[in-house]
Amino acid sequence: YILSVLNNIAESINQLGKINWLDVVTLIISTGSLIFAVLVPVRIANKENKTALFEKRFNTYIEITKLIKFSDLLKKTKGKNLSEDLKVQDILENFSSVFNCVLSNGSSVLNYENKILPAIEENKTFAKTIVFLYSKALNNKHGDIEEKIENIYLELKKLLKVACKNEEYDSSAADSFIKYLDDFMNNYKSALEKPLKL
Repeated sequence: YILSVLNNIAESINQLGKINWLDVVTLIISTGSLIFAVLVPVRIANKENKTALFEKRFNTYIEITKLIKFSDLLKKTKGKNLSEDLKVQDILENFSSVFNCVLSNGSSVLNYENKILPAIEENKTFAKTIVFLYSKALNNKHGDIEEKIENIYLELKKLLKVACKNEEYDSSAADSFIKYLDDFMNNYKSALEKPLKL
């Protein structure tokens, strides 16, 4: 099809002296349909790419909101006047509900190693894709974002490790996790949410 259009153009140039208006109209229609045939699939592909990128960003942001929800639950737990054991139980139940991690009735140490740690690592892997998915939205801010995310998850692991292994509530570890997450959201919240607005 493209070759026939090019042949029509070449013949039209050769016969400039005798213009056949029917050929000119045919040439214009052929060129227009060729451009249309190329542009429509390109537009469809661009729209599909934008939709796929939006979905991936949205899924990643959901993983970040799990951290926020868990942090909010920790803040509420911190304000309760409960015994230390009940606070640990609250933390583990909150983590289980937020991160869809079904804990067994066995020991806390086994739950930490077999259930909690894998759930944290899976969530962390998802969250670290932010650097790739939000590169334009983050502009120059994405240089240290991976390190900040790493620190949030290190503090989360530390908090849950202490709770599971020592069976006591470590308020300093909880405070540290909350602080890292709050700092992260203060710096990046608008950049993360902007591409999700339709």
